Amino acid sequence: MGHVWDIAYATRDDTMLRLLTLLSAIFFASAAAATSFWVDAPRDGYLNLRTGPSVQYQILGKMPHGSQVKLLEAPGKWVKVRHVSGLIGWTHSGFLTDRNPAKGHDRDPGHSRGQDYWIDAPRDGHLNLRNGPGQAYHVIEKMPHGAKARVIYKQDGWYKLTFGGKTGWASSRYLSERKPAAQHDRNPGHSAGQDYWIDAPRDGYLNLRNGPGQAYHVIEKMPHGAKARVIYKQDGWYKLVFDGRTGWASSRYLSDRKPAVHRDRDHDNGQVYWIDSPRNGRLNLRNGPGKGYKVIDKMAHGAKVRVLYKQDGWYKLTFDGKTGWANSHFLSDRKVKGNGKTNNKKGGKTFDSFEDAVAACKGVLGVDRQACLARNISRIK
Repeated sequence: MGHVWDIAYATRDDTMLRLLTLLSAIFFASAAAATSFWVDAPRDGYLNLRTGPSVQYQILGKMPHGSQVKLLEAPGKWVKVRHVSGLIGWTHSGFLTDRNPAKGHDRDPGHSRGQDYWIDAPRDGHLNLRNGPGQAYHVIEKMPHGAKARVIYKQDGWYKLTFGGKTGWASSRYLSERKPAAQHDRNPGHSAGQDYWIDAPRDGYLNLRNGPGQAYHVIEKMPHGAKARVIYKQDGWYKLVFDGRTGWASSRYLSDRKPAVHRDRDHDNGQVYWIDSPRNGRLNLRNGPGKGYKVIDKMAHGAKVRVLYKQDGWYKLTFDGKTGWANSHFLSDRKVKGNGKTNNKKGGKTFDSFEDAVAACKGVLGVDRQACLARNISRIK
């Protein structure tokens, strides 16, 4: 019935009085551009803003009672205005006033500056804040159940609001004028976080990602049995805090009970492996799981190491007091022949760094310098 009340909930005399008052205000303020007025529709709590000067035109949005507009054109009973939300359209002048309507007598007090609402989404634990009035718009924030937001505008089941310094839109279905009860359903304690444990005995770790899905980037590996603090849940993914980082992980591998000790291959304290690299005689120990990471040591063929966990063809391990990563292709869980000492097949001096190898060729020129560099670089530890 909102469109009916564009014109006809007040009496005819009352409407004429409103018009005369409004036209008087327009006349005396004609020297000033874009005169300010307020929506005065306490019964419905809003006034329709339309694409043209008639109820036959499409509704652009609903302007809350008490919200402010700027008058742009006034050819008759219907006037063109710019609402505080930024929308421009036509509305009936009978429900505009040149004074801010009395507060406390309508259903939406404070809407000129916004009204406080609370997120009422106990099932999911949050409500999406989007950059437009509809589910097709991009999600720009997750508003937790019970959080407070300030509604500034309403439109077709969607509320424009501010939350955490951001302005966006949310479904009115999950917004309440009253503070909802604490969320005690399936997420007890989630307002402050709840302890969970990583339960991934097969792989020995669980990926922590920067979003709720496998397509998101992995930012950390959480070892089996480690404890994390879950903040809230969404579609089979938990947002949590682990070792100072906040991210998302699959709920399938999280348990609210501490899992049994992971004795698969003795991964709690690491499993003994041996370097199996007879061709090169050594294997690089790197500071990350990939060839692009820096080499921090050379592990001789036959040397013994302790593997902590595995990731995509790379093993995290300890060797000679250092912790790093090595290619699993050159590691064996069976002892291999070799004394565990680096065997420099080419003989001669070895170098700790590229800079040392180049410095040793100082003073050597021409073809001899190229041969010197090639020889020394091959002898970097």
